Amino acid sequence: MDSFEYWLNKKEESRWVKRALTSKSYKNYYTNKNGVSYNGKTNDELATYGDAIIKLGYCELLLDKVDNITTKKVEYESDEVLVKSVASHYNLIGYIDFDKDNLNIPKDYKYTKEKADSYKYIATAVEAMIGAIYKETKDLNGIIILLDSWRKLISNSCEDFEYEVESNAEKLARYCLNNLDLNTPHYAEPYGSLGPCILDCIYSLQARYFAVVIPLMERYGKRYMNGDLRLAGYKLSDFVSHIEDAGGPIPFANDVLNNRQVLSGRIKSEVCLEVANKLIKAGIQTKEDFYNADKNRMEHLLRSIRGIGDAATNYLFMLTGDSTRVKPDVHIHHCIQDAIGYDVSNEECQKLFSGAVDILKEQYPKLTISALDGLVWSRYRAK
Repeated sequence: MDSFEYWLNKKEESRWVKRALTSKSYKNYYTNKNGVSYNGKTNDELATYGDAIIKLGYCELLLDKVDNITTKKVEYESDEVLVKSVASHYNLIGYIDFDKDNLNIPKDYKYTKEKADSYKYIATAVEAMIGAIYKETKDLNGIIILLDSWRKLISNSCEDFEYEVESNAEKLARYCLNNLDLNTPHYAEPYGSLGPCILDCIYSLQARYFAVVIPLMERYGKRYMNGDLRLAGYKLSDFVSHIEDAGGPIPFANDVLNNRQVLSGRIKSEVCLEVANKLIKAGIQTKEDFYNADKNRMEHLLRSIRGIGDAATNYLFMLTGDSTRVKPDVHIHHCIQDAIGYDVSNEECQKLFSGAVDILKEQYPKLTISALDGLVWSRYRAK
C-alpha cells in the first residue's frame, strides 16, 4: 500500500482528504437528495494547490536528467495520464463524491480528447489528493517518491497514448499535403541581432503582423540600423541603450515605435526591456549566444516574465534560428482542429508538428517544423 492508497482510506478521518474527494458536482447531488444546500468545501482550489506540488515534484525528478523538462513532465501530469493511468490504478471513482445521477458525468477511465471536460473531475481529484496528502504530512520528499512510482504506472499506458499522437500526426501530415504548398516553404527573414528578435516576438503577440508589426520593425530599423534589420554586430546592450536613450520604455514606445500596445497590463516596450535585461544578466548578448545557451535555462528565464507564455517562448527561439519549434498561436490551433477534429494542448502542438514533419520529410526533405509553422500561419491569417 503506497501513501496515496493509505490516505484514500482516511476519507472519513481527514478533513483534507474528505475535501479532496468532493467534486463540485456533489453540491447538486447533495441538495437533491437532502433538500438542503451542501455547506462543505469542494476540491477545486485544493486541486490547484496539489497541481503545483505535482509540477514541483516532477521538476525535482527530471531536472538535468532530460533534454526538455517542460515537454517531459507533461507526459506525467496531463489530465489524460492522471485519469487513464493513476486514477484507474486506485479505482478512484469509487472514492469520489460527485453527482452520480448526472448521466453526462462518466463513471469510467476511458478518457478521450473530445470528452476531456467530462473527465476533468477525476484528474481534479488526483491533484487534490496530492494537495491533501501534503497538508496532512508536510512531507514533500514522500510525495516525490510517490510521483516517481507513478512514472512506472504511466509507462504502461504510454504505448496507447503515443499511438494516438502518431495517428494524429498522420492526419496533420495528410491535411498539410492537401491544403498547403509544401514546395514553397515560408522562411521568416532572419534578423541580424537579438534586439529586433525580441521586438518582433513581443509586439507580434495579440497583434496584426502585417498592419502593426512590420511597420513598427521598419521604424526601429530606420532609426537605429540604417534601415537594414539584417545587419549583424549589434549587441543586446545596444538595444537596451536605444530604449534608455529614448527616455525609457514609454517614450521609446511613443516616439520611436509609435505603438502603445500592452501585454498583461504592461506596455510592450517595458516587457521587451525586461527580457533584454534578464538575458544580459544571464550572459546573453547575441543571437548566437541565445541559440547556443542551455535551452531549459532560457525557457525558464523567459517564462518567469509576466506575459511570456508558450507562444512567445517558442517564437523567440524560432527567430534566433531554432527550426525545431512551432509557435502555438491561434492559427496553429485552428489548423490542428481542422486536421484532427479537436484542439490539443500547446505541448501536443509541438509533438504533432514534429511528427507530421517527420512524415512529410520523405517527400519534402528540406521541410522543417518552423517552416511548416510559417506555411500554416500564411494560410490561416488570410482566412
